[in-house]
Amino acid sequence: MAFQNRKEAKYTLQWTIENFSYAWQTTGQHIVSPVFVSPVFDNMSLILQLYPRGVIDEQYIDFFLRRMADDSPMEGIINLKMLALPNNGSYLSVGEQRIYFRRGQAYGLPHFLKREEVENSDRFLNFDKLTLRCQLIFGEGLNCKFVGKSFAKTRLLMEKISFNRFYSSNIEDDRILLRPMSGTNPMLILSLHQTHDRHLIINMLPNYGCNRVKYYTCTLTLNDVTRITPARLCELRIEHWGQLTRRILDVCLSPLNESREDDAEASKDNSFQIDFKLTFTTGELQNESILTTYQF
Repeated sequence: MAFQNRKEAKYTLQWTIENFSYAWQTTGQHIVSPVFVSPVFDNMSLILQLYPRGVIDEQYIDFFLRRMADDSPMEGIINLKMLALPNNGSYLSVGEQRIYFRRGQAYGLPHFLKREEVENSDRFLNFDKLTLRCQLIFGEGLNCKFVGKSFAKTRLLMEKISFNRFYSSNIEDDRILLRPMSGTNPMLILSLHQTHDRHLIINMLPNYGCNRVKYYTCTLTLNDVTRITPARLCELRIEHWGQLTRRILDVCLSPLNESREDDAEASKDNSFQIDFKLTFTTGELQNESILTTYQF
C-alpha cells in the first residue's frame, strides 16, 4: 500500500514506561519498545528507543523512532512529532521534524527532556510512569483519510525487600536474612552490632543472586517509637549502579537519648526501631501486547 493512495495518514505510537526511576541504563544505553507493526501500512515495523541518561550527555533523556528493515514499500516525506505527556492531561510538544522516511533509518531528538526536570517534579512521572508519544503525519500525494493509533507498555521489573525490627535493649549480635520474593535463598545478610560508645554497626553482606542486580537503592531509618508520635532520628540512603557490594554502615545512637532529654524516664530507655528497605532491578523488562485502533 503506497503513500500516493491516500490523502492524509496519521499514525500515532504511544509508549508508557513503568518504574521509570529504576531505569538502570547508563549513558549510551537504551530501552527499546515492543515492535509496532501496521498491516495497513504493508506491515511497516517501527520501534521507539529511549536513552534514560542520553546518548552522550547524562543530563538529558534522548528519544528516537527507528524504522526497521521491513518489506513495506512506503517511503516519502513526513512530519514527525515527538511528545512527552505530562500528568495534567495536556501534552508538551518537544519537537517536530520534516524528514524523508525510509526503511532502516532512525529519527528523533537528542536532548529530548532534561533529566533533572523529570526527576525533581511530578509533571511527567505519574506513579513512576513516563508516557511518550510519536506522531507520524503522511500528507503528500494521498487521496483519502486515515488515522491509526497504537499503544504499548514496558514495565521495568523491580523488587522490594523490607523489614522493621524493634529493639528494647542493646544489640549484642543480630543477623537478618533478606530473601527476595523471586527466590528462597537470602540475597542480603545484615549483621548488626552495638558498640559501648553507642554506635550501631551494620554490616551488609551480599549473598546469593546479588550479581544479577543492575541498580538498587537502600534506605535505613532509625525511629524513636517511645513517643506517641514516632520520631525519625536519622536516615541513610544508598544509590548504586551495578551489583550489590559489601558495605559497613555506622549509625550514631546519641540522637536517641537527646530526643528524650525532656523526659527523665524515657531518657533511660534504650529502645528503638529500625526500618530497612532495599529496592532493586535486575534489568529485566516486561512488554505488554500492543493495542492498535484504526479510523478511515
